[in-house]
Amino acid sequence: MLIIILMKIIHLRASAYALLAVGLINLTYQNHKDGILLRSLLLIFPGLIGTIVFANKNFQKLADNKKFAISWLILSAALILIALLPLKSL
Repeated sequence: MLIIILMKIIHLRASAYALLAVGLINLTYQNHKDGILLRSLLLIFPGLIGTIVFANKNFQKLADNKKFAISWLILSAALILIALLPLKSL
């Protein structure tokens, strides 16, 4: 049971790291484009919040909640997809 909870936390923490990484990479390599700051911050802030929350041992029950975990992963995937779309398409 403990291994399953730890795997959930690792997956959620990895998605938070992915948000942070994609946001910072997006900001670094596309800084000459208009609107990139907002797109990058849309990834960086949830990534920071997720990293802080999932690194805290007090939030293990939150990670054990199946609805929350699915919602977090869907939100992460949607934000990364938005960041990867060309700027002119939005």
